[in-house]
Amino acid sequence: MSNTTDWPPLPPTLARFRTYGNQYAEGKDKAAVYDALRGRLLFKPGSTFNDPFEGKPHRVPAFDEPAKQRAVLEEYLLMIARDSGMDSPNKWVETQFRGKTPAELTAAMIEAAGKADNDQIHLLCLMHPNAISTSLPWSHYADAHCGVCIEFDTSIPPVGFALPITYTTEYPTLKVPRIVEPTNAGMQKAFLTKAIDWHYEQEHRVLRLLIPDAGISAHLMVEWDGQVALARADIAKTLTLGVKMPQPLRKELVEWTRTHAPHVQVFQAALHPSRYEVTRTRIS
Repeated sequence: MSNTTDWPPLPPTLARFRTYGNQYAEGKDKAAVYDALRGRLLFKPGSTFNDPFEGKPHRVPAFDEPAKQRAVLEEYLLMIARDSGMDSPNKWVETQFRGKTPAELTAAMIEAAGKADNDQIHLLCLMHPNAISTSLPWSHYADAHCGVCIEFDTSIPPVGFALPITYTTEYPTLKVPRIVEPTNAGMQKAFLTKAIDWHYEQEHRVLRLLIPDAGISAHLMVEWDGQVALARADIAKTLTLGVKMPQPLRKELVEWTRTHAPHVQVFQAALHPSRYEVTRTRIS
C-alpha cells in the first residue's frame, strides 16, 4: 500500500521494539504494548526525535541569481497571503521584502522552515523484520532484551504507507521556497534520511503530514484519536518476548494477549547457540 510507485515493495510485516514493565515507566510502557496489540498506533511529532541530526535538511536558495530567487519568493508569499484570506496580498508581500535582500529573506525562511516542519509531521517508526534476529534493536529499544517486539501487517493502513529510510553521510538538500518542489517530496527527503550509523535498524517510517492539502497523507485511511491511529485490530501479527524478560512479566503478557488479542502469534526469543543471532520459537 506504499503511497508511491518509486519505492521498493514492503516486506509482509514491519516491526516495533518496546519496553514492557520497565521500573521507570510506571506502567505506561505496558499500556503502550497493549494499545499496539489492539491496533492503536501512536505517531510522534518530528520535534521529539532523540537524534539531533534528525529532520535537519540542508536548505539552500532555489536559484543562485537574485532576480530569479526574488521572483519565486514573491510567488510563494503571494500564495501564502491568498490562502490566508488577506485583503491586500500584494501589499503584504511588499512589507515582507522591505529592507531585505532576497538572500536575507531566504535566510529568515530557512530558519522558520525547520521549526514548522518538525511540528507539521508526525511519524510512526518501524523496522524491517530482519532486525528481529539482530541484537542491537533489542538492546537499544527493548530494555536490553527485557522488552518485546511486535510485527504489523503491511497490507493494512496506516502501516501500509510505510517508506524506507535512506542512510547517508550528508544531509538531504531542500530548495527554498518549497514551491519549487512538491511539499510531500521535500518532507520525505527531510524525514526519510538518516545518518549511515543507523543503517542496522533497516528502518521504515509512516509519515502523517499536518499541512493544508496533504490529502491522504493527513489521514492515511484510518480514524484518529489525537496522535493515535485507530487501525484494524488484526494489524498486529506477532509478539516476541525478549530473551531476558522476567518470567512473571512473560506469564502476564502471554495471558493478556490470549484474552485480548488472540489473533496475535506469540514467540519467545532465545540466543543462537553458535552465532551472534536472536532466534524465536512460537509459544502461543
